[in-house]
Amino acid sequence: MYALVIFGAGFLSLLLTPAVRLLAQCWQIYDYPTQPRKIHSQPVPLLGGLAIFFSVSLWSIVLIFSGKLLDGRIQLGYILAILLAGAVIMLGGWLDDRLQLPPTRQFIFPLLAVLIVVFSGISIREVTNPLGGVLRIAPLLGIAVTIVWLLGMSYTTKFLDGFIIFGLSLTWDVPDSGTTLLALLLCGACLGFLVFNWHPAKIFLGEGGSLYCGFMLGVLAVISGSKIATTALILGIPILDAFSVIVARLRVGRSAAAGDQRHLHYRLLELGITHRQAVVALYCLTAGFGVSSLFLGTRGKIAALFGLAVFMSVLLAIVFYVRQKKINT
Repeated sequence: MYALVIFGAGFLSLLLTPAVRLLAQCWQIYDYPTQPRKIHSQPVPLLGGLAIFFSVSLWSIVLIFSGKLLDGRIQLGYILAILLAGAVIMLGGWLDDRLQLPPTRQFIFPLLAVLIVVFSGISIREVTNPLGGVLRIAPLLGIAVTIVWLLGMSYTTKFLDGFIIFGLSLTWDVPDSGTTLLALLLCGACLGFLVFNWHPAKIFLGEGGSLYCGFMLGVLAVISGSKIATTALILGIPILDAFSVIVARLRVGRSAAAGDQRHLHYRLLELGITHRQAVVALYCLTAGFGVSSLFLGTRGKIAALFGLAVFMSVLLAIVFYVRQKKINT
């Protein structure tokens, strides 16, 4: 069943991505290399996230009618809310990619998507206590935490994390559970898209695709038993990278949403490594911390998060030192 789901979603995404690429070209929706931080030298079509969204959505509907997706934790109302929320995110992403919406307007769509999911009943109700047992969360506090969590996850994305959420779901779920199948659908759809997105990319996710993948990972973390620490560990590198970039921008009086070349992958390129080498290195690091999360308890995950923060601090310090040395010479 697992192989059918992941390869089925991957194959559908593989078929849909070229069609979405043609659609983006017809609508003239490109990412133009008009800024120094842009790595590509030619305009690249956007909207690639539509292939992932439709692959996950269509296969979810198939699994619902086959009786495989719905279980005690996954309810029909949850799936319908997730599908509707995904459509809202993709609509906002399409508008942003085409019209270049200001951040304040673009933010409305992921916020609306998160509210749709939360009011369907999906929320964080308990978290693991590092000292043992679980900590129950009051309903209103749980809703507030879920909203913040899903919005944060929507802006922090990596396709590799779906595999770790899938692996984690196997540690508590019964075979072929709804959470496991949803995670596999996301993984397969992203892998099918990656064929066309690998450098040099023929198409990019676009704003909607990036937000959708992060949003789905956040939802999976909640419905798989509030695996917040695990997901934070898996996404530790992009989360810490985003935090350091935001702090750096605010220190010089720039907007936190302003684009620049402060992100870690740009720093790695400055060291002389290739784009592919930088991507593979970041994937391997993410996979390493993600796999470790499958074997660590809550205390171990917290210790690993601290270790990751130290590792990122040292890495950024090395990159800064090498950069300054190049400037001085």
